[in-house]
Order: sequence, then structure tokens, then C-alpha cells
Amino acid sequence: MGLIFLLLAVLTVSSSVRASTLAVIDPEQNDVSAKVAEALKVALSRHEKVLDIGLSDAAFRSFRLESPFNLDSQTARSVGAAVGCRFYVLVRSDVQRRSSFGREEYYEAHAAFFLVDSVTGALDEWLFSVFEEDSPLEAERKLLRSMEETARRLASASAEAIEKNAAAVQVSERESGSDDIRSAMPYRRLKPEYTSLADLYGVEATVDAEARIAADGTVLEVKIMRWAGYGLDESVISAVRTMQWRPAERKGEFLPMSVLLRYNFRDIENETEN
Repeated sequence: MGLIFLLLAVLTVSSSVRASTLAVIDPEQNDVSAKVAEALKVALSRHEKVLDIGLSDAAFRSFRLESPFNLDSQTARSVGAAVGCRFYVLVRSDVQRRSSFGREEYYEAHAAFFLVDSVTGALDEWLFSVFEEDSPLEAERKLLRSMEETARRLASASAEAIEKNAAAVQVSERESGSDDIRSAMPYRRLKPEYTSLADLYGVEATVDAEARIAADGTVLEVKIMRWAGYGLDESVISAVRTMQWRPAERKGEFLPMSVLLRYNFRDIENETEN
């Protein structure tokens, strides 16, 4: 895994709350993902008001995003505003032929679901479903039958996010315009794990995490500002919390500060081939 580390000052942005509507968006639009998106929309309609998939996709595609499953919070908020929803679900799905020791050939139907909050731009929930069968059709059927449970979990996650963020107020702890402030820095930088799931599906992504560092160097909070799913966000959070930090300082006085950590994950095989 190739990994790049960047430390930046963070400025937080507030956003107004919109009506509780939900959109299902299929960025890749292959045959399988189209079926999964439609089945999910039908299942979600039993829990929430769901927008028309065609209109939602059109609004989403107007952004011409190169990495639709790896959005920063500001872009994610802008997408939600354009679509006109409180939450949206990005669907990534396909059927692949696999082989393994002891099993010459089988088919895997998989789907990743990114529940994005239009108010905060955060990835509130990431779900992954996978089914293996001897034929691609049966694997796909099992995946489609699982949409009822997926919809229930996504609806529950959206309700929890609304409750959690209802009174949230974000405040930057960095004093702007002060050249004599030494930024908070880790004593030793740790590389977050490139997860086996990300490796299996060849995921290449950038994860940005805002870390709130107390005046004593304690990590108070780690918030993902650009998300990727596949366990990479959790890997970054774990690494940041494991680091030991030197707190920010001004004229000998230790200060609390928010900083932004950036990690670029690259698939090892792709890097070797290139």
C-alpha cells in the first residue's frame, strides 16, 4: 500500500437541516447495480420517502465526479443539496467469478451501500453484502432478496444520525492569523492498515480525518472528513487514536487544536503493474 501523510489546519462549516427524504443513487449503472438499486428503493419506501432514482441519478451525475464512492464532506453536502434529500445511498454492486483452493469456480454477488448525510457530508453507515453460489443468477437472486434487511438497517441508521446531529455544533479550535503557534503533531506517524476487504476489491481511495487534540496531547475526537468505506475509515481512526501527540503550543503554552490527517490508499498490485 502506498501511503501519503498530510497535516492541515481545519475550518469547519455549518449546514442547515433539510426534510427527511432519502435517495438511492447508482453511480456505476451496470446491470446488477441497477437491479440492486431498484430493489433497495422499493424496500426503503416502506420506511422512508424515497426520491425517483432517475432524477436522483441525473442530479448526481451533473457533478461529474471521478471518485463517486470517495467524497469529501463538502462535496457530499453539495450533492445532497442538488439531489434534494436528507440522506442518500450510493450503491456499488456486481457479480464476479471467483475460484479458490478446493473450489474450482463459483460466483460472488456483492454490494456496498454508502449512507451519506446531506447535512454533515458524513458517511453515517457503510454496509456490505456478499453471496456465493455456483451460478451467477442464483448469487444475484440471493443478493436481491437481502434488500429488505439492508433497507431496515439503513433506515435505522438514518434515524440515529438525525438524533445524533440534531444539536451538534462544530467549532474550530485553531486560532487563525497566529504565526507563532506550533501545530499539534504526532511523535510517531503510524500507517493505517490497508484492509483485506479493500484489497480484495482493489479499492483506491483517500481518507481525511479531523483529529481534535487536547492541550495535554490527548486525542479527544477523530472525525472522518473524506470517507471510503471497506473498513478504511475505521483503520484511519484506530491509527490516529493510537498515535502519541505533541500538543499545539504558543509561547510556551499548550493549546487544544484541530488538525486534518490525510491518507492515500493504493492497491499494491496496481502499483506494481503501473
